[in-house]
Amino acid sequence: MNWAWNRSLNEVKYLVIHHTVTSHDATPDDIALLHRARGWAGIGYHFVITKDGTVYYVGDIGTARANVKDKNEQVIGISLIGDFTKHLPSDQQIISAHKLCQYLIEIYPALENIKSWDDVVGHKDLQATACPGTSWGSGAPDNMKWRIMTGTPYTPVKEEKVDWKQK
Repeated sequence: MNWAWNRSLNEVKYLVIHHTVTSHDATPDDIALLHRARGWAGIGYHFVITKDGTVYYVGDIGTARANVKDKNEQVIGISLIGDFTKHLPSDQQIISAHKLCQYLIEIYPALENIKSWDDVVGHKDLQATACPGTSWGSGAPDNMKWRIMTGTPYTPVKEEKVDWKQK
């Protein structure tokens, strides 16, 4: 089974958000073991984001990997560890996913077809699946896609009150 092959980056049209359908505390090594059990040589994604927001670069973006059936040459796979049919991503995952996508959209010049947040999609936007979970694009103005686009965590940030008289 050829699970990864070289491609030109001008073939890439989407940044695809996935979830791993594992415990929130799984590691990239755990994901690699699961994917090897499927007969793949390693992780099928390009990036994995752990619960604490650490971003792991796990697959060369110059290769098509196992992300979206029949569209692998068109996608960069970004997977957040967890099962988002059961819980939400951590605030750190939302912020890291935002920063990674923002970098790939705004700064990385080789991705000439990735131009805006419209190019960030969930796995379910390209294929019939529950991935990346129930809160993706659920219609609410604060769904997971909106949170990743805006970098808005689920936990409200306390605003520090400033005593301007003392300043």
